[in-house]
Amino acid sequence: MGSVVLRYQLQENTFEELGKVVFLSPPSHGSSMAGNFFTELLSPYLGKAIKQINVQKDSFVNHLKEPDYNCYVMVGNRANNPLYSVITDGESDGAVPVKSAKLENCKFKIIDGESHSSILKSDKVMQEILKYFKE
Repeated sequence: MGSVVLRYQLQENTFEELGKVVFLSPPSHGSSMAGNFFTELLSPYLGKAIKQINVQKDSFVNHLKEPDYNCYVMVGNRANNPLYSVITDGESDGAVPVKSAKLENCKFKIIDGESHSSILKSDKVMQEILKYFKE
């Protein structure tokens, strides 16, 4: 959910020397994982913020503006739990649908074989980020 917080901060504040921004597995337009029966049961443990990233048009995440800065979205395409594949809509990283991660003004890449959690530790993702920063 760090990408949601970052997008909000970048929308509400001006950073004169903002460089390139990378979003890993962002629920840019929500996640069906955030608005299902299981999430409701686990909400005392997951916190109130999880409901703000559901796919509903009136959710917090769906009120954020499209970025107007240099950014790159990367998302995996492998669920590490078969149940997640049933809950999420279409191709996903297990938590965020690939189609929901995309942002209009950002470079976009699917990182083959990575899940929502493994993308954070992936050497190939780190190499891709370094390449992007050097461009």
